[in-house]
Amino acid sequence: MTVSGQDRAIDDALATLHEEGCVVLPDVLDHGELREIADRLSGVAESERKDGTAWFSNGNQRVFNLLNRGQGFVDLIDHPVALALVKGVLGADALLSSITANIAQPGNVPQLLHTDQQYVQAPWFHPLTLNVVWMLDEFTPENGGTRYVPRSHVVGAPPLTEEIATVPLVGRAGGIALIDGRVWHGTGVNRLACEARRGIFAYYCAPYLRQQENVHRSLREEVRSGLSAEQQRLLGYDVWQGLGVVDGIPRHWMGTNRRSGPLDATGDLP
Repeated sequence: MTVSGQDRAIDDALATLHEEGCVVLPDVLDHGELREIADRLSGVAESERKDGTAWFSNGNQRVFNLLNRGQGFVDLIDHPVALALVKGVLGADALLSSITANIAQPGNVPQLLHTDQQYVQAPWFHPLTLNVVWMLDEFTPENGGTRYVPRSHVVGAPPLTEEIATVPLVGRAGGIALIDGRVWHGTGVNRLACEARRGIFAYYCAPYLRQQENVHRSLREEVRSGLSAEQQRLLGYDVWQGLGVVDGIPRHWMGTNRRSGPLDATGDLP
C-alpha cells in the first residue's frame, strides 16, 4: 500500500470508528510477521500451562505483560499503522496501558458485556481508552471472536443488562480491530471442537489515566534498556504536563516553561 493509500485507509477507519465504535483493518501484518508472533504466543501460553502459572477467565487463557515475552510483542506497541490510529483517537500523547493476549478456548463461556473505561465515572463524552486487537487467527462468530454492540459508545455509560443484541467482530488473521473504550463488548463463545482463537489486545489510554500494567515495576531491565524513545514515551517514562516526575521537575528545565518530555536532555532513561 502506498503512503497516500495508507493515509486514506487510516482516515476512513477513524471515520468508521467514530460512527460505529469499532472498525477492522485487514492485512496489517504480513504472513511472516503474523506467523512469528502467533508461534511465539502459542509457545508462551503452552509453557505457562505446563508450569502451572497459566491464568484463565471464563475458560479463556490470558497472557499478561507481553512486553517481557519477546521483541515481537514490543514492536507491536508502536506499529506505525496502529499508532497513527491510536493518536487519531486519543491524541499524540496517548500511553500504552497494557498489552495482553486472550486465547478463547473451546468450551468457554461468554464474557459479560463491559466497556474498557468503566472505571471512569460516567457520563463519557469522548473515548479515554482504545483497544487495538491484533487478530492472530481469523475472528469468526464460531470461534469466540469478540462480540459488541454497534454505536453503544454514544450512550456514554456502561451496560446495565446483558439482554442486549450483539454482533460478532469478524476479520482475517493479520488484521487489527479498534474498539472505542466506551463500546459494550465481550469475548464470544468458541464453539469449535479443538481450535483456540488467539488475539493480542494492545490497550491505550489518555496520558492522565493510570496505566493497567505498572511497567515501572514489572518490566525486565533488559527490555527496558532496549526501548526506543517513542516506546519509552508510550510506557509513561516521560514527564507529561508535570505528571510523572522523579524527584521533582528536572533541574535543567528550571527557568523554562517546559513541563513535558524525557527526564534527561538526550531522551535516554535515567
